Amino acid sequence: MTHNRGPTFIGANREAPLFAPCGLCGITQSLSRTHIPPQAAGNTNPRYREQIKDKVRRPGSFRDGGLWVRGLCSSCNSDAGGTCDTAYVAFANEMRPFVHNGQLYVPSRRDVPAKAVAPGLVARSVMFNMFALWLRLREFAPELAAGLHAQEHPLRLPPQYRLRVAAYRGRPVVESLTFAAHVMRMTDAPYNVVGAFYFEPFAWALTHEDDVLLDRLGWGDATDWIRYNPDATRLDLRNVLDRFPLTDRPADMFGDSAMEMSSDEHVLMRGR
Repeated sequence: MTHNRGPTFIGANREAPLFAPCGLCGITQSLSRTHIPPQAAGNTNPRYREQIKDKVRRPGSFRDGGLWVRGLCSSCNSDAGGTCDTAYVAFANEMRPFVHNGQLYVPSRRDVPAKAVAPGLVARSVMFNMFALWLRLREFAPELAAGLHAQEHPLRLPPQYRLRVAAYRGRPVVESLTFAAHVMRMTDAPYNVVGAFYFEPFAWALTHEDDVLLDRLGWGDATDWIRYNPDATRLDLRNVLDRFPLTDRPADMFGDSAMEMSSDEHVLMRGR
């Protein structure tokens, strides 16, 4: 697949002042801070960002202010911070009591709590974050980017992508373009995400259609949520999600035997 690329920013330092195409509208301008997830979801604690310099991954230092990147212009950031982020925060508050002390408090591993959700708005909030996290996603999903920017309905993910969700309790992580595998079991399915963020009570990942690791780990599939009308509210989450397992970040599950591959477009931030 080829793309007509305008000026783009490729690099790991996404916190410095940045004049580049917005991850959503594509207009080259000064990019604002995009918190992933929204600050109102509790994303205010210190974080550090790993850096890639001279092709070597190096740890960063802790800084206050939550996990964020310069990914959207101020206009698109304001659009994301409206009703979409409000719905995301409300959904997170509904689900947080079910994830506590490293346990999922529902009858079984695959059970889904019977809680209200606005799937269209929540998916839009998540996808705003994904476009901010990987600036070139707009080149691979131009119709979705344009639809989000214009607040159109209906929307859909391109067929090569899937949006996955699970319950999460642990250290916050935000990442893009991560590939990880177990060095002793190279034939096993690798961890391969376009973008992902792990922040209690959710783990969200945008993956390729043929990635199977998250299927094997039982993650729920929220790919179709983006098609819902923004005004639609489902009083029972079980109507739009069949699985909601408690998960760890899969790349961390490999432990010391993990092999992670990075590029200049890779972002990895961890919070306290």
